[in-house]
Amino acid sequence: MFYFSLIKLKTNLSSVPRPPAMDPKYLEDSELKMTAVTETHYEGEIPESFDARERWPDCRSVKLIRDQANCGSCWAVSTASAMSDRLCIHSNGERQDLLSDSDILTCCVLCGSGCNGGSTLRAYAWLVKVGACTGGPYATQGVCKPYVFHPCGRRVDQPYYGDCKVKNMPTPKCRRECSAEYSKNYGDDKIFGIWN
Repeated sequence: MFYFSLIKLKTNLSSVPRPPAMDPKYLEDSELKMTAVTETHYEGEIPESFDARERWPDCRSVKLIRDQANCGSCWAVSTASAMSDRLCIHSNGERQDLLSDSDILTCCVLCGSGCNGGSTLRAYAWLVKVGACTGGPYATQGVCKPYVFHPCGRRVDQPYYGDCKVKNMPTPKCRRECSAEYSKNYGDDKIFGIWN
């Protein structure tokens, strides 16, 4: 067992660099005028198990597992994933659009530091204000901006993707245009979120 004194622990922690996404400036933001959360008491039985894929079988986004490759884009990838799910669920399966994690990653400069981390709250607010175009996994056809990085194995147990060529991917530049093969223009392809 290890025992650390509080002074030694504080000294050790103070020498660890803080990731940019953990900067306190992301915790307070007048731009994020969020609605207050209302507490609801659930009177029913909590199910023994729950599988969103079974509850919403017509929503392909719920079944999709996105891969951020060797980029610290979890904040953009998870935001695009969650909002794609909500779009499909809210439309009862009518809207199957996948929001572009690449659009959020590269163009939401107020969200954080691209591949070096960011804020999901700011990404949600950005979707309300600016919107994101359609996307999907790397090399997806028929969308505006698929994910920019090829999946790669970051761990030994992921040999099917191959090795990551670069340790930490640099954040690509924001392009406010769709891929050449896609028929819609970037502005017309945008999907916006709503706080409610």
